[in-house]
Amino acid sequence: MKTSFSLLSFICIVSLIALSFALFSANRRNEETEARLAVVESESLLLRKRLGEQAADRKGQYSICFFSDAYTSSDELRWRIKVPENGSFRLMYANETASESGTPKNGRELKLNDTGEFVLAVEFTESHLQMRMYSENSDGTQAAPRRATSLQGERWLKSLASPKRHILGLDSDPQFFTLEEPLKILELSDETNTQLTIWMESRILPTFHLSKP
Repeated sequence: MKTSFSLLSFICIVSLIALSFALFSANRRNEETEARLAVVESESLLLRKRLGEQAADRKGQYSICFFSDAYTSSDELRWRIKVPENGSFRLMYANETASESGTPKNGRELKLNDTGEFVLAVEFTESHLQMRMYSENSDGTQAAPRRATSLQGERWLKSLASPKRHILGLDSDPQFFTLEEPLKILELSDETNTQLTIWMESRILPTFHLSKP
């Protein structure tokens, strides 16, 4: 009887040890999986911020997100702009500034409306500034250059470092808007001719009326 009891006790003890080890191993694997998942989520978040990706869209609204890529030059500003379906806008620029509530009178078109998303990049040296609009793949590679506009100047770097500058979205958080009012993206003010304003405004499409026969 004692032998049977001892054997049964031994089997129970071994089973409990095996079960405890299995639970420990499962818990360890779960912790390792959660740690790896946290790393992946962190890397994904950093990548989205690097590429200016917005985590969510808002139906019928435009969105813009400033992003800074550590692998590119510091002398560059970039925004990813998303356009809603049937969105109608004009991306404008002018070699001048305007009042806070208005836009420059002598604006020129950088880009007409195009549903989807694109990147606005502003690259600059002391005497040269270039504005580029292009599409970009999800891995950050450039898909198709669209248009580039270059401007000469004398103090682009100093103007961009000035406290009078306005650069939209330096906190890298996406901003959503409807273009009921023009959206000022970049404004540089300088005593010299190194002045620049870039903004988006609504584009009113022409209405055509068919004449009766």
